[in-house]
Amino acid sequence: MKERKRRELESEKKLEQKRQLEIEKKKKERERREKEEEEQERQAKEQFYRQSYPNLLEKISNLNSIYDEIRINDIEKKLPEEIKKGYRTILKKDLTTLIEEMILNADINARIRGDFLTFNKKDLIVKNKQQIFQPIKDILISRGGDWKIENKQSVFNYKVKVKNNAKFMLTNIQILLTSIPNGLISQSDRYLIDFLSPNSFESPTFKFSAKESCVGDKVKGVVIYNDPKGNPQTVPIQPFKIKYVCNLLVPKPITEENYDKNISSMHEQKIFFDCKLPPDELELEISKILQHNNFYLLDNLQELKSLDFRKLKAYAEGKYDKQDVALSVIVQNLAGDTNKLTIKAMSNKEEKIIDL
Repeated sequence: MKERKRRELESEKKLEQKRQLEIEKKKKERERREKEEEEQERQAKEQFYRQSYPNLLEKISNLNSIYDEIRINDIEKKLPEEIKKGYRTILKKDLTTLIEEMILNADINARIRGDFLTFNKKDLIVKNKQQIFQPIKDILISRGGDWKIENKQSVFNYKVKVKNNAKFMLTNIQILLTSIPNGLISQSDRYLIDFLSPNSFESPTFKFSAKESCVGDKVKGVVIYNDPKGNPQTVPIQPFKIKYVCNLLVPKPITEENYDKNISSMHEQKIFFDCKLPPDELELEISKILQHNNFYLLDNLQELKSLDFRKLKAYAEGKYDKQDVALSVIVQNLAGDTNKLTIKAMSNKEEKIIDL
């Protein structure tokens, strides 16, 4: 009797062990499939940000030259089906959410008002700005920058955005700058992030003060972090080339005659804008910008005052290299309320105006 009971218990124990093995086997198989699905999803997102996102960003940015404001649904109608399918099925986001990310990341200069995307066209000067997304494994890295005047000094603000693209927390994230262009002084060359939760990001800014009139070279760096398994990883940051329209200038008074004489032999670069500001307000705004950037503003000697055509002339020299820079700004009133700006920069040294 006892022997039979013992055999029954052993049999039940074996059956239970078998059931547990089956459960464990199914669990491992389920975990394996989930990991494969997560990896496929990650690769699909990475491919979208590497290939489709730049195209989407370019198409939206190009609308700025055509529209002041456009309904977001109308933007979506203009997009290829492949891009729409990408952010709907791969990212599981709608276009409005993506545009919000573009605005927060400063990829586009615009804002959302209800169902409309309104482009901000107040800035008259095009910033030297680049953004390249670099999706690699657990993180998304983008970088960009522009020049600003801070305390009467030219400062380049270089921003690196690091986003956790993994399902788990990343720790001990270090952003290290390995190469800074000559002529720039960096306040710091590293930034430490203790941890990043999934889908969170940080965008530290490195400030470079210019000590020379012209700066042109690449900023290089790496991101070092511990992946979800605790293993250290190193990812290079896409090099960012700084080109500078020599903003370290001092006003240089000059006569109209000498201005015309000097610019005849200078290199020149042109850029065009459309602007909705009234002519008087626009002329005043341009004058303020020129003077703020240390240009000497020549007296407006137009014999015929016209609401349809105005021309401003400005002159300066490099604070260190003493090379002259001239500017000519023509304001033309077009049909309706639109004004066309033609800005021409001129200098004996072509590199001083290469990035007008």
